[in-house]
Amino acid sequence: MLLAYIFADEIAHALQGVGRHSKSGIMKAEWTIDDYRAMLAPRLEFTADDVELIRAGLDATAATAQPFVDRTPAR
Repeated sequence: MLLAYIFADEIAHALQGVGRHSKSGIMKAEWTIDDYRAMLAPRLEFTADDVELIRAGLDATAATAQPFVDRTPAR
């Protein structure tokens, strides 16, 4: 369970594209014993600000993404 939350935190950092932590939730810099208990429920979540930053990061990535072109030679 803990590893899943660690992955969620790290993936969210990459998706947000900014170096920041929240005061609560999954993106908190240091989890407390209460946070670990919430993980077991599971009740530890992203804050609304975190979700908005993830969406903004995805939108920014999509806006600059190049379309996929299959360059595999036809047979």
